[in-house]
Amino acid sequence: MFWLAATLATSLVKRLKIVLLSMSKKPKDQESAPLSVKKSKGDLEERVINTFMDCQSVSKTARALRMPIKLVVSHLEARGVEFKEDGGRQQINIRLSQEDTRKLNELREYWTSKRTVNFLHRKGVGTSGFDSNSALGRFVMETCLDYLYLDLMNEKHLEKTARWIYRERKNNQELSEKWNLLFPDWRNQKQQGTAEWRSYEKLLEQLLKKKLKEETFDEYCQDEWGEENEALFNTTWRIALEKSHSIKEGETLDKGVLIRNQILQDRYGDA
Repeated sequence: MFWLAATLATSLVKRLKIVLLSMSKKPKDQESAPLSVKKSKGDLEERVINTFMDCQSVSKTARALRMPIKLVVSHLEARGVEFKEDGGRQQINIRLSQEDTRKLNELREYWTSKRTVNFLHRKGVGTSGFDSNSALGRFVMETCLDYLYLDLMNEKHLEKTARWIYRERKNNQELSEKWNLLFPDWRNQKQQGTAEWRSYEKLLEQLLKKKLKEETFDEYCQDEWGEENEALFNTTWRIALEKSHSIKEGETLDKGVLIRNQILQDRYGDA
């Protein structure tokens, strides 16, 4: 009986050691799981990037990989890839420096306390743009972009109007003769308000300004010519007229057209 009990006890101890040893060790697949997870995540991100580069569309990338659009976007943002959302919206990822981040925090804190902001051409903006640093950054960028685009419209219109005045003055015999009497000392003539300058300026008003206003109305106005249109036109006319006096011969030519013409002549001659 004693021998049997000792044998059973020894057997139980061995089994208990085996169980404890097996519990203390992790399976090999569990030990390698973190590495494989990282590898598979990196592979997936690489697939997302490569697929997006091929099709240049978030939605097409999502369909090709059969994954949610939000997941595609998160991978693109993680790698700092700029992309346009569906509908042509541009996604821009910007990482600010520590100094700029400090400035953004200070701006948000100040404007939130004021509960309003007057920034560039946007006045009386509410607090919706201060919910987060991202919202404030978007408000600043969109406001600046809108302001810069309006400035671009002004500059392009000024250049176009100045070239138009230059061509019209050159092609009108009476205007051309008066201008030749003033050039190249036209700035002093204008500053002194000489009779020759006043005569030239009056002729410009009669021959060109009215014609330009009609063309401007046809191009930019759909309904009526309001006070704001009149103010903008007069400012544009004054600045463009000044610019037209500084245009040199040949600056109004389309150099791209000249180059194309030269290429054709070199290749085909006069045929």
